[in-house]
Amino acid sequence: MVQDGTTLAVMARCAEPYETVAEAHERDGPIDHDDSFQIYLATSGSSYVKYGVNVLGYVEDANGFSGGARISRPHVEWNSPVRAAARKERGEWIARLDVPLASVAAALGEATTPHDWRILLMRYRPGRSGEPQETSVLPVTQSVTPYCPPRYRRLVLVDKDPTQLKAVELPAASGSLAFAPTRVLSAEQRKQMALSDMLDSNVHERVLRVLEAERRDWDQVKTLPDWEKFRAPKLKALAASMGEFPQRQPLDTRIVKEYRGDGYRRQDVVYQSQPGLWVTANLYLPIDTKNRTPGIVIAHSLHAPKTQFELQDMGIIWARAGCAVLVMDQIGYGERAEGYPWEREFYHSRYVTGMQLFTVGESLIKWMVWDIMRGVDLLVERKEVDDKRIILLGAVAGGGDPAAVAAALDPRVSAVVPFNFGESTPEIPRFIPEKNQWPLELADPGLGDWETPRCLRRGIIDQFLQWTVCAMVAPRKFVFSYELGWNVEDLPAWARYKKVFELYQSRENLADAHGFGPFPGPGECWNIGPAQRTSLYPTLERWFGIPIPFEDMKTSSRANLAREPVDRRPEAELAVLNPATAGDLQMRTVHELARNIGQSKVEAVRAKLARMEPHGRQEWMRAELAKRLGGIEPNVNPKATVHWSKKLPDATLEGITIEVEPNVTVPLLLFRPPSKDAIPVVVGVAEGGKDLFLTARSNEIETLLKRGVAVCLPDVRGTGETSPDSRRDPENDENMQAVNEEMLGETLVGRRLKDLRTVLAYLEQRPDLDAKRLALWGESLMPLNDARVLDELPLWQVGPQIQHQGEPLGGLLAILGALYDPHVRAIAVRNGLANYSSILDGAFVYVPADITVPGFLEAGDIADVEAALAPVPMILEDLIDGKNRLVSADDLRAQLDPLFRAYREVPANLTVLSGKPAPVAAWLLAHL
Repeated sequence: MVQDGTTLAVMARCAEPYETVAEAHERDGPIDHDDSFQIYLATSGSSYVKYGVNVLGYVEDANGFSGGARISRPHVEWNSPVRAAARKERGEWIARLDVPLASVAAALGEATTPHDWRILLMRYRPGRSGEPQETSVLPVTQSVTPYCPPRYRRLVLVDKDPTQLKAVELPAASGSLAFAPTRVLSAEQRKQMALSDMLDSNVHERVLRVLEAERRDWDQVKTLPDWEKFRAPKLKALAASMGEFPQRQPLDTRIVKEYRGDGYRRQDVVYQSQPGLWVTANLYLPIDTKNRTPGIVIAHSLHAPKTQFELQDMGIIWARAGCAVLVMDQIGYGERAEGYPWEREFYHSRYVTGMQLFTVGESLIKWMVWDIMRGVDLLVERKEVDDKRIILLGAVAGGGDPAAVAAALDPRVSAVVPFNFGESTPEIPRFIPEKNQWPLELADPGLGDWETPRCLRRGIIDQFLQWTVCAMVAPRKFVFSYELGWNVEDLPAWARYKKVFELYQSRENLADAHGFGPFPGPGECWNIGPAQRTSLYPTLERWFGIPIPFEDMKTSSRANLAREPVDRRPEAELAVLNPATAGDLQMRTVHELARNIGQSKVEAVRAKLARMEPHGRQEWMRAELAKRLGGIEPNVNPKATVHWSKKLPDATLEGITIEVEPNVTVPLLLFRPPSKDAIPVVVGVAEGGKDLFLTARSNEIETLLKRGVAVCLPDVRGTGETSPDSRRDPENDENMQAVNEEMLGETLVGRRLKDLRTVLAYLEQRPDLDAKRLALWGESLMPLNDARVLDELPLWQVGPQIQHQGEPLGGLLAILGALYDPHVRAIAVRNGLANYSSILDGAFVYVPADITVPGFLEAGDIADVEAALAPVPMILEDLIDGKNRLVSADDLRAQLDPLFRAYREVPANLTVLSGKPAPVAAWLLAHL
């Protein structure tokens, strides 16, 4: 970019190994569907100006208004004196836009041309046959929307004569590899193989086998003993998935303040769920309690904390009806927030907290369930509460999950109403046939979510599916409940529920509740709204004698709505904590508690390893990590297909696919320099795939080839050529796949390690390669964050600074691959994660959940794995922490202490650098 005070000129090089796509042949044509480069400019407020040019040089200019992450109104065309040009070259196309700044300022309502701008640069690449479309927003890839102001960068016009500025050269093409093909398969082959759906298809097939086995077992359930035999292993597996709950200790319940309303009273309380973890809650009570009252615990949804108006309504209504109603803040919500109290911030904090607790061998769902169980303790300790009438309500979208699990594991719960959990959710609406993924005779596995509480670890492979968890409460009372409208008789799970309760001769203990309308639509609610409660009131009256708040249930719903509470209190008034109370409690955050757990486990592992011989440490580490990674054993005789071979100046390039397992294909590029002898090989792996690896590291790859070393670049599943379709939910898709694997008892890291190990098995069988001279090279290839990063949750950034997410998968696979392959002679890692423990250092994390390995720290940290590899030569360059920041050399010395001690006898074999780039190719050559 360069400007002279009048015009801003922007030139972009767009890599394109194939033919370009363009249909717009006129100004202001539909270039958004073509190969195009686009610029969005703004000054202040939400107005923007858009310029774009397609590969043929046709320009579009428009202006509009952006309301946050959603466009409030469509942009409108205008005619600006912009100039545009484009030209196609081999392997790329060049775009140039000359933007008239004064014209833009006038369109944005500026009196003069400002020096401070906001700018967003975007490239759009339409999907070729068999490929998904691609959107790259600089410097953030795969942005949720190109119009989102948080993605803009600040652009300050330099007030200098352009002739005095240092010339900026476009990076030169990198020699003999500049135009090497990066795709193994043709567009038609990719289409036939549906590579962008490969992860989905593989998971779907594996899940289908489990569901079919579960149905066969279910069909054999004819009697009550049959059901109890069917249920027993699943209940045991559910308990094992949660793990051992903490020992019960005194709740130390404190009533901070009280309020007396019209027909009810409210106590604002705080209780200690586990040491250091305090739960803030509002306890709604009747004015007078002559008789023992039912106790109701409400787990709110992922949308809003305890102060939300529907939660207040339920507290007031049922307290007036003679119940004790406890509405708590779940972890990360309300007064237990660990991020910022911004819109949706609570929601996304579950993503981070779930990853942190998984890392130390815990889980967010377990901690949520324990908070609920301790809430039950609080009620049953009160003399006015009837411990035989404890009711658990889980609100829509995030509250039903822990409510159902708590009821299954806690026999004190008399009835549970877990909204949106039990089979159907808005994301997988079984009652909309065209969206159903599974035969109706099979149970719904609950795929398609990145939320760990809803997707129970091992829930599919061990068959404690959502419907099973709910049915475990039988013969206690259960309400099959859903947010929207339905005919319950049409839902497959309902027939299963009826069968179970009829076996107990307790059909009267089964009921349903629901709202109205489709999704999305007017029937939606934030927690449990008036429409949902209307269908619930008669059941609670029949089971527990709780009066219906309306005299006539036949009255129109509009009239009933008018009788909802009109005396809600201001949200601030429902706060429990004040500075004095909070200081006295010494409340701990979840990440602090998780860090303490992780540290104690790592220290215990290190004490154990210190008593072992070096060989024993490696064997122990392999065994312990295998338990947590899942199925990592390679296909030792994989089917390999060489699709093409091309001559390059310094090597022959082969495009190969490896079949790891049915319908899982790993494409790879193999560069082999000319030689009559078997030659060493370096395998490079990165989350960005072989395309990005080759683009970013072509010079170093060329160096290796010229010195007689082969280079292999594979795309492990879900990367590069096999990446999921970015048109879906690109920022969540791989996290969803990781959660899917965890429900199947696997990890995405483990599955990708299996891919890498299968590639190594193939390479080691080739006679033209020396299997005893093998190196692994893992890269991130993503920009790092500044040391003083402005913390925001990764999926909802609203501040002026862009937070980059690291992609340390490549380095992690290089380390783990070496652990399980004795032929690896050298290991190189750039921008790898220094340690998993750094994920626990704060409430914000900038590495993806798809690198999560539940319980990793129970086997030590990354440094302990690296230490077990001694004396294999290793170079670690510019390692990052959990916020994708460079770890300083001084900090690395402390954090990698086990590694440095392991290499004390062979210090020349270990190189650790921070902020000092090293020629990795030269280092690899020296050790191969």
